[in-house]
Parts: sequence; C-alpha cells; structure tokens
Amino acid sequence: MRGKIRIGLVEDHELVRQGLAALLETESSLKMVFDVANGAELLEIIKFKKADVVLLDIEMPYVDGKTALKKLSTHYPDLSVVMLTAHSTIDDVVDCIALGAKGFLPKHSDFDKVVDAIFSVYEKGFYFDEFVTKALVKETVRIVTGK
Repeated sequence: MRGKIRIGLVEDHELVRQGLAALLETESSLKMVFDVANGAELLEIIKFKKADVVLLDIEMPYVDGKTALKKLSTHYPDLSVVMLTAHSTIDDVVDCIALGAKGFLPKHSDFDKVVDAIFSVYEKGFYFDEFVTKALVKETVRIVTGK
C-alpha cells in the first residue's frame, strides 16, 4: 500500500461522526479527508476532496445514503463505499450491494471491525461479514428457487 488510505465519513449524528472521525485519525495508515452530515454535503465535497473509502450512513436527512450511493457509483465508480446502519435488514444489504456498496457494517460493530472493513475494501475490493454473507445467500436462494 502506498501512503495513507484517504477516508470520507458521512453521518448525520454529530456525536457519532465526531467520535468515529477521532478514532479513525488515531490509525497511522488512515487519513481523514472529510466528514459531513448528509448525502447532499457528500455529493458536493466529493467533487473537491478525493477519498479512497467512504463510510456512508444509510438513514440521513436531505439525501439519504442509498440515493448518495447510487450517484457515487455512477460518477465515481472507483470509490469504495462501506455502508453504515443502525437498522440492518437483509433488504438493506441487498439494495446497497446492488447499488455498488463494497461493504456493509452495522453501527454496533466495534472499531477494529470498521478498520478491517476499510482495509478489506481498499485492498480486496469488498468486505462482507457473516451477517452480509447470510443475507446474500438468502437472497440468492430466493432468486434461484423463487421462494
């Protein structure tokens, strides 16, 4: 890996955003390039500040995470996006991956898991934990069997 992985963070809860940004800044291999409160702010700042990985909340005001993800996937296809959510459902996982997410994390994940997800999407192109894998298998079975 060359240099630091440039991180963008999109989270509407200020305390969560500030806390996660502060933790990410303690990692010597990561560099925070921006943190914003919603998808609308993300779509503006991404034009000027390049990130390698964006941690993107799903539920936000103005422009939600899925809408922002769809636009990012269209205009910035090389950007790796890891979705964050407090309410993860199988449908959310499937929708986000279909829209171009490279990873998916519940907000109750510990910090080490967040760092693992960042490195995995940066180095391998994806991060799928056990919950995501189960969701994808269930959706695949539904598609194949029609059940």
